[in-house]
Order: sequence, then structure tokens, then C-alpha cells
Amino acid sequence: MVISSIMPKIYRIETVIRPGILSFGEDGKSIYIDTPDNIKALIETGAFSKKILNNLEESNAPDIPGELHFRVTLPKSSSTLKINCDTPHVEQGIEILNLLGRFLMEEYGNLVSYFQNEIDRDINIQKAGIQKASAMKRSYENNRESITKRIHELETEIVFIDKNTTFLNQERKNLLSKGKDESNILSVLLYSNTIQQNLQLSSDYKTEIKDLKLKKETELQQISERENELQMRLAEMENLKIKKSNIQNLQIIQKPYSGKYPVKPKKM
Repeated sequence: MVISSIMPKIYRIETVIRPGILSFGEDGKSIYIDTPDNIKALIETGAFSKKILNNLEESNAPDIPGELHFRVTLPKSSSTLKINCDTPHVEQGIEILNLLGRFLMEEYGNLVSYFQNEIDRDINIQKAGIQKASAMKRSYENNRESITKRIHELETEIVFIDKNTTFLNQERKNLLSKGKDESNILSVLLYSNTIQQNLQLSSDYKTEIKDLKLKKETELQQISERENELQMRLAEMENLKIKKSNIQNLQIIQKPYSGKYPVKPKKM
């Protein structure tokens, strides 16, 4: 009893962490950046102990331990890790687990940044594709507007030509009804030539309108294809943004805390 009463009280400091999430599988299950077993091995083999002790020395903390011993347990049916260490100095123990959490986050932070940068690269590719598709769509729309304007101009010309042809036909009939003197025959010949030219021009315009309408349909198809491409790229970019937002670093589920009573010595 005397020995146990003079021994320092040892408190157990605990914290709970969870691996960072990289993405979600098709079944909706989380895909972690690293497995709980790997993280457990890193902690228990002392991968961060030296860095923690150096940090304590730099902060001139009193009673710095010579070495650190962490115990990590993996609760069943859970992805979390429960970490604890025993120390007579509660505040120092809390600081040690805080440092462990910080160094773990730094360790996996580089991996998180790598995957996020990869997604950013894919997002930039989609942005460039969206800009290109938008520019092409505008170009096709401008072409279609120009074609529509040209068709309207040709149709207006055809109406004018048809009216002019009708007028010339009527004038030629009037001349023919007056007799066949030399002046009338020359005028009739001029009317006939002009009428023939009008008919040929009208036919050429109609052929051009037909070709323009086919081209207009092609432009409309291209606009539709570019619009579909835009929607696909926008959807893919949103999907990539969601993927990026799902990437998480290691999570501190429970901040370091101390039990109310010491775990050692066992006086009873």
C-alpha cells in the first residue's frame, strides 16, 4: 500500500481516428486512402515517435519521455482506430496524441493532394473541351444564321424575278398582238432573252436554296452534336467535382481525452 501510494498516477489518454476516404465504390462502400491495419502498423512501429519527441523538445516541454508506446485497437465492424497511451502527465499525453494526429494528417495529406491534383487535371481537360465545343457550337449557329439569311434573300429575289418574268411575258404578248414589224420583232426577241435569263436565274437560285437547306440541316446536326457534347462534359465535370469533394484526409473522430481516474497503480 505504501509503495502504490507513492508511485506516480498513470492516466490513459485516448483518441479515435478514421482513414481518409478516397472515393466510393459501385456498391456505395467507402474506398479508403489506406487500410486501418496499415495505419495501425505505422503507429505501433513508432514511425512518428521521433518527430513527436523532437517537437516536444523544441517546445521545451518538461519531463519528456525517453520513448513513446502507442496501443492501437480496431473495433469490430468499424473502420475507426482507437489509439491510447499511458502517461503521468495528462496535458502532455493529450499533446502527444494531438501531434500524432497532425503528423498522420501530414503523412496522408500528400496522397490526398496527389489525387485531388489528378482530378483537377481532368477537370481542366473538361473545361478546355467545353470551351472548344462552345466555340464550335457558336460557329455552327452563326453559319446557320447566315444560311437562313441567304435563303431569305434568294427567296425574295425569286419572287421579284417571277413578278418581272410575268410582266415581261405580258408585254411580249401585247407586242405580238400588235403585229410583226421590225421594231416589234426586236423587242419581242429582247423580252424573250430576258425572260429566258430570268428563268435560268430563278432555277439557279432554287438550286442554291436547295443546297443551302441541306447545308443548314448539316449545321443543325452539328449544333445538336456539340450541345450533346457540352452536356456530357458538364455532367462529367460535375461528377469530377463531387469525386474531389469526397476525397478526405485522415479524420479525427474523437479528440484526445483523459479518463477521470488513473489506470495505474492499482491500489486495491
